[in-house]
Amino acid sequence: MEGNAQIRSTVLGNDDNQCHGILSSFINLQQGSSYQEFGGYSFGYKYFSYWVERILEIAGVSLWEDLVGCYVRVKSNSEGIIYAIGHIIEDKWFDPTKEFKEMQVSDNVDPTA
Repeated sequence: MEGNAQIRSTVLGNDDNQCHGILSSFINLQQGSSYQEFGGYSFGYKYFSYWVERILEIAGVSLWEDLVGCYVRVKSNSEGIIYAIGHIIEDKWFDPTKEFKEMQVSDNVDPTA
């Protein structure tokens, strides 16, 4: 299922209380009256920087701080879990699971390392 959502808040960092010293990130999305997080991956540095770059590209901003308030498109699975976000107008999508798997194959590396 596809729809539009607004980025309401973000989390980006290395929070020892929640992530045990591992880089992690979420964007919190609102669709109508419903709220859902996108992300929650634990990353190695290469994949973390890729994640940040792709989120910024899809939202059409150059600073993480400018994400809040941006609109994106979302793709959800049959359980309603968002698995990809897209540019609000252009046909650009970010499906992290798919893209990280492609990076693993080309690098032969674990994305969480």
